[in-house]
Amino acid sequence: MADTRHHPPAHSVNAAISNAVVRLLADYTSRGPTKARTHVSEDFIAVVVQDTFTNAFLSDNHADPDVAVECFVLTPQDGATSMAN
Repeated sequence: MADTRHHPPAHSVNAAISNAVVRLLADYTSRGPTKARTHVSEDFIAVVVQDTFTNAFLSDNHADPDVAVECFVLTPQDGATSMAN
């Protein structure tokens, strides 16, 4: 049987997640990032934000379920600091 569910294009889902994270951070910190890019994988969603108060190394863990995240933000090889949405 064919899957008849509607699946929006991945780029629109990624953009919606990026926009929601920017709004959330702006509401929470009174200053949101100026750029955001979302990456969706099978078991995680990562949103990279730029021009915000966070540092380039992020770490977090949770006891139940037992998971941890270590993130490193890399500088592009050409030295550029801009990020496309």
